[in-house]
Amino acid sequence: MALLAVTDLLVDGPFVAAMKDLSRPWVGSSNQRYHFLTTRYRHLKTALDSIPNRMEMWLLPDGRLEISGMYDTGELRWVLDSLDVGGAPRSAPADA
Repeated sequence: MALLAVTDLLVDGPFVAAMKDLSRPWVGSSNQRYHFLTTRYRHLKTALDSIPNRMEMWLLPDGRLEISGMYDTGELRWVLDSLDVGGAPRSAPADA
């Protein structure tokens, strides 16, 4: 209950690979639902179908790369392959 008391937006439902859907932010499959527990993000409720998922990357001062978000594994593979220092630049995948 203490965690719910400080939660603005709850996404429930397990990730189901057969229902994979990366078209909505913060979810990975179509069975997952949003619950707006406060008014903080409620203004996004009607816009969720038009907000794409994003992959976020941070290059840390010590050279490490942190990646988070919902993304297709092909996109992640392209990013990691593109980090090949000294290699030729690569084009983004058509579906990225």
